[in-house]
Amino acid sequence: MPTALLVANAYHFLAVSSYLTQMGLRVPQDVSVISRDEDMFLSYLVPSPSRYVTNPQLFAKLLLRPVLDILENGRPAQREVKLMPDFVRGGTIARQG
Repeated sequence: MPTALLVANAYHFLAVSSYLTQMGLRVPQDVSVISRDEDMFLSYLVPSPSRYVTNPQLFAKLLLRPVLDILENGRPAQREVKLMPDFVRGGTIARQG
C-alpha cells in the first residue's frame, strides 16, 4: 500500500479520500494525499487538503505576454514561461517522525 498519493485534480482528491475512508484507511495517518490543483470546495473539507495553488492573475499575465509579443513582433520574446504554484500544506500530509 502506498504511503502517499498525488492526485491530478480537486475532484480526484475528493474521490480518493472518500475511497480510502471506505477502505478503513485514515488521511493522513495511514495515507497522505495531495491535490495537484485547487478548487473552491477544497477549503470546506476537514482536514484542509494539502494542495498546489496558482494565482490566476499571475497565470493570465504570464500567458498574455507571449501572445502580445506575437501580435506586436511576429514572435514571442521568450520561448518558455515557467509558473510555479504555491504549496498549501493543509492537513492531509502525515507528520514525519
